[in-house]
Amino acid sequence: MSRARIGITFSPYASPEEQSPYLNALASCDADVQVLFDSQLRAFARRQLEDVDGILLAGGGDIDPFFYREEDHGHNRFVSRERDIYELALARHALRADLPILGICRGIQTMVVAARGTLYQDLASDFERASDLLPEHTREKHLSEDVHQVTLDSDCLIAKLLGATEIETNSRHHQAAKQVRGPLHVVAHATDGVIEAVEGTKNRFLVGVQWHPEYPPLFPRMKPLFDAFIEAASL
Repeated sequence: MSRARIGITFSPYASPEEQSPYLNALASCDADVQVLFDSQLRAFARRQLEDVDGILLAGGGDIDPFFYREEDHGHNRFVSRERDIYELALARHALRADLPILGICRGIQTMVVAARGTLYQDLASDFERASDLLPEHTREKHLSEDVHQVTLDSDCLIAKLLGATEIETNSRHHQAAKQVRGPLHVVAHATDGVIEAVEGTKNRFLVGVQWHPEYPPLFPRMKPLFDAFIEAASL
């Protein structure tokens, strides 16, 4: 069996140090990795999918609220419209083609927006229960320092892969999914109610997580998630 070819998207601001955890996680699963470069040409995004077996939508800057039909509230950071246009086209083409997708941090948000959902632009300002927010959802620190509990639906794929419905995750985000529409459904929340994971209802493999499963020291416990993604892409 040939190695699964995984296309991965990176932020134009991502340093080699930020990219390496993703690449190391995929390499540990024996995937053949291809970095996908952004382009405003939607047809180009579709053609790129012909060369990969699955896509990993990586973390990075915020998505322009224009793409989920909202005005900018002034809290968005490191916005790249070029990346938004490209990745949203990529995600929509992959959804239609039933190509396996794993979305991480910004990646889950890309999946939600691609499926015509919406985001909280800033949890501390926009979330209905802002006063109940965990400290990890209102500040940014080094990933290894912020840990919080996430509750998974008992029948969801992530819970089955990890063998648990209560897990500890890292946290490095000030935005999160607000409205989630088909083909996605919510499967996990943090203690404060913030959506932490979504899965597909019909697709072969369609998983988005708000945390960073690729980042050590969390990765060894999260490796089954990557293994399942690579296995689906190998079919």
